[in-house]
Order: sequence, then C-alpha cells, then structure tokens
Amino acid sequence: MTGTLFEWNDSFLIGIEELDHEHRVLIDDINKLHEELIGNEKKSELTKCLGEIYVHMQAHFALEEHVMKKHEYEFFDEHKREHEEFL
Repeated sequence: MTGTLFEWNDSFLIGIEELDHEHRVLIDDINKLHEELIGNEKKSELTKCLGEIYVHMQAHFALEEHVMKKHEYEFFDEHKREHEEFL
C-alpha cells in the first residue's frame, strides 16, 4: 500500500476478536483516506472515504460500548462521553 500512514502492530490487540477486527478495519480506512489525500484530487472520493470512516466509527463505538457494559467497565461513562465528543 503506497502512502501508508499507520502500520498494524499486534501490540494493538486487546484480545476481543470483534474489536480487534474493527481496529484493523479503522486503520485500513485511515490509510485509504491518507492515500486519497496524497494521490487523488477528486472531492467525491474523499467525501466517500470520510463517510465510510464515520459509519465504521459509529458501529465500532456502539460495539465497544456494548462490550464495556457487558464487562462492567469501570470508566464506561467517561469513555462513552469521549466517543460522543469524537463523533
């Protein structure tokens, strides 16, 4: 992949298969956006790429919040608030 901004590293793994997969997808999305920014002048492609990232982030945050609730994560409220601010 040309223009790779982030390389996946197994140190990113958290041990929850669904979330680990989504983290990989998000890194791929960010790298795709980076490639579009440096190699493509089509605004429509950038808009599409940003839209895909936003949709993936929403789904990821929902899953992450579900997992945190299920495991009674101590800092759930703070983490959820960070998700809301990010989006």
